[in-house]
Order: sequence, then C-alpha cells, then structure tokens
Amino acid sequence: MYVHASRYHEVVEGVAGIAHSIRMGSPLLAETQMGPFTNCAHRDRVLQFVEAGKSEGARLVTGGGSPDHSGAYIEPTILTDLTSRMTPVAEEIFGPVLVAAPFEADEEALQLANDTMFGLGASIWSNDTREIRMKRRGIKAGSVWVNVRNALDMALPFGGWKNSGQGFDLGEKAVLGHTRVKAVVQHFT
Repeated sequence: MYVHASRYHEVVEGVAGIAHSIRMGSPLLAETQMGPFTNCAHRDRVLQFVEAGKSEGARLVTGGGSPDHSGAYIEPTILTDLTSRMTPVAEEIFGPVLVAAPFEADEEALQLANDTMFGLGASIWSNDTREIRMKRRGIKAGSVWVNVRNALDMALPFGGWKNSGQGFDLGEKAVLGHTRVKAVVQHFT
C-alpha cells in the first residue's frame, strides 16, 4: 500500500484499526470475517515472510502472529518502514499481510508499485481523474481496480504480468488459451 506522505500515518493507523478488529474463526460461522489457511504449511510460509521483514528492519504495526485457534490462522498483519528489496515487498505472500510505504509524487508511487518482479493486481484509490488515468496506464499488473478491490467478472480476463501466474483465467482470453489456431485454404476449380 503506497500512500501520499501527507496522509500516510493517518491511513496506516486507520487500516491498522480495521485489521485489528477483524473477527477470525470458523468459516462456517456467520460472524467470521476471516478464516484459516487451508493448511499449516501455508500459514508457516506466510509467517516466515513476516519474520524475514522484521529481521530486515520492517516495523510491525499490528498482527504478525498465529492466534490461539485450532487451525492455520494468521492475524491480519501490517508492516511499515520497508524498502523494495525487503522480503515482504519483493515476494508474493498470498496471506493477510499488508506492507505500507509513503510516497511524495505520483511518479514515485508508480516507480514503487512497479519495482517488483510480480504483477498480479493493483488498486488505485483516488477521486482525481488525472491521477487515476496516469496510474492505471503506468501500473504493470494484470488487473487494475479503481476505488474497489478484487472485483471479478466472468467476462473479464484475470491473470498476472511478469512472474505472476501463467496466462489468464476468465473471459475470452482464457478461452482462447485453450484453443489452437489452424488456417485452412481450399481452392475449388
């Protein structure tokens, strides 16, 4: 999460409050907002990313542990004070871990967002149409959402750029990925 420096601390504090209030538990219960991982190996892998970030100098704002639930749970976690080369920024974590950093100018935000070998998805949150237009064109990711996150539609292709994924799911692009083109020319005399 890259936030303009003028609002960085306010936004990080607000998101941390939301993360801290998320109710974890069985996905079979209506009050549950976040369930466990499917297995402990995945949980442990995500926790290793968090620990690597802390050992590299990242600051833990909230979460970072596995609560006392029977199952593969991880508390929603926020890390700050990171650089693009630190493990939690440089890798795809696939867990409830948010890394946050400030930026001063739009061009810097794009540079930070693209300074990765991955590019699955990104979201832009703004009411400034010029900023939105510039950032959505400049972000190198397979999906870019504006003022929304993870809004999927069966008609839209979903997949990553760079080292994120192999091809696309959903939409015409996915169907075409399972076809083979053949040109046949026949002449009748």
